[in-house]
Amino acid sequence: MTSSSSSSSPPSSWLPISWTTTKLPPDESNPDSPKTRISLTVPPRLLVLPPAIFLLASTIGFVRGSRAASLRFLAENAHRPPRTVQGWYFYQKTKNYRVAFAGLKGAGKEGLRGIAVGCAWVTVEHYWGEVLGGGQVLGGYPLIGELARNSDEVAAGVTTSAVVSAIYRLGWRTGARTVALGAFIGGTLQVLMGMRRALEKEVAARKAVLDSSPNADSAATTPSS
Repeated sequence: MTSSSSSSSPPSSWLPISWTTTKLPPDESNPDSPKTRISLTVPPRLLVLPPAIFLLASTIGFVRGSRAASLRFLAENAHRPPRTVQGWYFYQKTKNYRVAFAGLKGAGKEGLRGIAVGCAWVTVEHYWGEVLGGGQVLGGYPLIGELARNSDEVAAGVTTSAVVSAIYRLGWRTGARTVALGAFIGGTLQVLMGMRRALEKEVAARKAVLDSSPNADSAATTPSS
């Protein structure tokens, strides 16, 4: 019987996505069967945070794009308003088409930017908490690793907001406010994640106590031979 041997293909350590390649045993009945299997591991936050930011950013982009297109159309046609019913019909029809197109264009543009921001947030969070906090870079400094694990959300918020400020070429004051907002959001998420971990530890401890109590009772009631 042939046993399957697995060999991992490690990605870059800073990537939140990891994959492994497993060699499958040969299937003599099916010569065309696959020889290897690739297993992809995606963190849950990468499946939740970027889509959520995409929905929010695309909604904002649609509203801003459609509003700007409506004002632009009104300004371009202010000197030639329609004077007939048919003219008003085509005027509103053309305006609605342009507003809808500009809204969809803005939604797509801002949505893609939102996905990029979400992926950057998860990547920085993973690198700060798992790579630095896991001792892969600063293995000889456990205190720094513990600090990195307890500040991954704050680091993700500050780094992502700084990158956004640089991409949009914001001024010093606006950029500082953006970084402060990112630090505030990251700190809030850090507190919520800490509360979640504490609750999970408490639930696990109580479950362990409840699981061990029937065994203790049964041991106490069992007569000794």
